[in-house]
Amino acid sequence: MIRINEIKLSLDEEESLLSAKASKILKINEKYIKSLTIYKKSIDARKKDDVHFTYSVDVEIALDEEQITRKCKSNKVSLAKPYVYEVPACQRKSEFRPIVVGFGPAGMLAGIVLAEAGLRPIILERGKGIDERTRDVNERSVRRRRSGNFLRRKAHDGYKKPLYPQGARRTLRGGRARGNSLFR
Repeated sequence: MIRINEIKLSLDEEESLLSAKASKILKINEKYIKSLTIYKKSIDARKKDDVHFTYSVDVEIALDEEQITRKCKSNKVSLAKPYVYEVPACQRKSEFRPIVVGFGPAGMLAGIVLAEAGLRPIILERGKGIDERTRDVNERSVRRRRSGNFLRRKAHDGYKKPLYPQGARRTLRGGRARGNSLFR
């Protein structure tokens, strides 16, 4: 598989043109392209008057890929091997079930990986459930309109964290990243 980076398309061009542009970069006829997969798509808006999409694509061709890559002599073209992650075999001998503390993004992933390995994890999360947290934040939002920001007034019990992740909390605090014992 060949990866081609930095293929540019204007905002009004169709993605079907990627195959033609890839064949031009590889210096081959378009009929030799077996498949084209978009690996990454981003918007380049660094110049106000030249906003466009930038693609990285994976191309499978019916020719010798190494030879075509060498012939290209472009730093945008490289051989790409698909990455496949394999979960290591479980070597655990303990009779106890693993415990995951916290059900944030890392806790969820740890729980999934342990469950897929057949270890039946126990997941602990302190505080109220998500429905109760949502209700609390919404109730306090109504109070906040009347009496100022509930986070700054410490109108909660200190044990329970708001529903928002760290980045959103910083945004709610006006973007200040300083430490605040309220969120610990």
